[in-house]
Amino acid sequence: MWLTPSTTKAWTQSTGRRYASDAGRALTYRRGARSPGSAEWLGFAYVTVISAFAGFFAWYAGLARGGIARTSQIQLAQPLLTFAWSALFLGETISLLTFVTGLAVLACVAITQRTRVVEAQPVSTG
Repeated sequence: MWLTPSTTKAWTQSTGRRYASDAGRALTYRRGARSPGSAEWLGFAYVTVISAFAGFFAWYAGLARGGIARTSQIQLAQPLLTFAWSALFLGETISLLTFVTGLAVLACVAITQRTRVVEAQPVSTG
């Protein structure tokens, strides 16, 4: 069948970006802002091709190699990593509540990563 997950993702990304850029362009011109220059288009191309498109292939390949149930839990650490990087690189302040909540999420991820599932043995009837 020609409609594989990869082609579905490719069509979603390409058509979604197309309509989003039209809407963005219409809102930008309506408000009187300047038109995007080469740096803006280069950033848009990077987000479209590398971040949004190629990243999905790497993510799904990782899921296939490590197992969906186990590998997908890593995604729960992304908000905490985002907070850490924003504090490190952008000088953002992290509240105590945010820090404690992030640690609680990481603890839950660590617990689920170490949980072993034992399959039930079939019961013989006779």
